[in-house]
Amino acid sequence: MALLSLRSVSKSFGALKVTDDVSLDLQPDEALGIIGPNGAW
Repeated sequence: MALLSLRSVSKSFGALKVTDDVSLDLQPDEALGIIGPNGAW
């Protein structure tokens, strides 16, 4: 069973789309980092 589930997440800042239809499951024994092209998170 997933500790966290995300489905079809999208985020924009004005005309800049930073995520588009992202889905994921985070299991209890996993760690997750989302890092952009310049290393920012």
